[in-house]
Amino acid sequence: MHYASDQEYALMRSRLAGLGIRYLRDGGSGEAYYRRVRELSQTGGYQWTLVMDPRDGFSSENVPEKGILPILQQVIAVEGPNEWDVQSNLTYQNQKFPGATRTFQAGLYRSVKNFRHSNAAIQAQVRNIRVLTPSLAFHQNANKQGVVEADMGNLHSYPGGTAALPDRGLDDNIRSIRRLLRFPRSRSWPQKQDTATI
Repeated sequence: MHYASDQEYALMRSRLAGLGIRYLRDGGSGEAYYRRVRELSQTGGYQWTLVMDPRDGFSSENVPEKGILPILQQVIAVEGPNEWDVQSNLTYQNQKFPGATRTFQAGLYRSVKNFRHSNAAIQAQVRNIRVLTPSLAFHQNANKQGVVEADMGNLHSYPGGTAALPDRGLDDNIRSIRRLLRFPRSRSWPQKQDTATI
């Protein structure tokens, strides 16, 4: 989202309101970002899937405290790093893709599912947040990524080409993403599963 500019944020907020979308996917950190997430949720009733990525200052261990607790009431899911399969310059704990995302994801899953808090209700709420797989730019890279710790898959389906329909290649994408998961692990998801990346 365009959080830096108040003018762009106001325009984006008004346009979002008319779309009827209730689930949003985004990534970021810091109090200004969290303030906008809370504001959007309060005015639009949005629920969030948050991308947890080292590029936003997250380590897999600090996600609950740094990324979830500031906006706990708005978060329904967290997702591992975004499309590191096409970012050969990125590293996490001195590893590149696929080791970097595998390591981050394992720690992310553990830190959410084993979260401890003095308030039992907060602890349970964090532990019940769904953890989604890291996203891949190219579904063919699922074999390189291998199985990761997650409750559910995460798919970026890019049909490609000017005449391509949105479902072009979707079956191949779905088959590839299933390679990342140990089934069955998922729980029920809200009726509408589509989210808008903003």
